Amino acid sequence: MPTPTGFHMTPTRWQTTRRPCRAHGGDRFGGSPELDNIAAQLQDVNLSKYKKLENIWAKALENGEKVSVDVRTTTDPATGRPVKFEIDYSIDGVKQPQSILYN
Repeated sequence: MPTPTGFHMTPTRWQTTRRPCRAHGGDRFGGSPELDNIAAQLQDVNLSKYKKLENIWAKALENGEKVSVDVRTTTDPATGRPVKFEIDYSIDGVKQPQSILYN
């Protein structure tokens, strides 16, 4: 069942080794730095697919447009790890095509 996630996520690359984890802090849009706004994302999702969406939102905001974003996260029941992000957003009240990112 999808659960709500904040406007912006701070992704972390999960590792099964004891090596330090490279985290990519994400306060690009002034979102909460608390745990309610954190979800693990694979590097490809974080640095490519999700970033492309963020760039669209940033450009719209720079142009003075209003951006509304709703991210729903589906987690693996066995691990609690996010496996899918369903992203609905609108720019100046115009709904954009839904993005579904598999993690």
